Amino acid sequence: MKKSKTGLGKRFATHLQLTLNTIKSNPFFATVRFDDIRCVGIKKFPCLVHYHINEEEQIVTILAVYSTYKEPLW
Repeated sequence: MKKSKTGLGKRFATHLQLTLNTIKSNPFFATVRFDDIRCVGIKKFPCLVHYHINEEEQIVTILAVYSTYKEPLW
């Protein structure tokens, strides 16, 4: 059994916010992975933020924060 780490949730929230700020300031920096969905990793965590850009209205929609650690249960 893995030992839990104190403050891990807070660190995750901090890194997630940094990633969201990056997307907000430059939404086109991440590559398109699926159709028109872009993905960007969260530093120090095995997660991807999936998002879509409505280019006409310049609106970014966050679709998911997805863990890449384990195989998904579709």
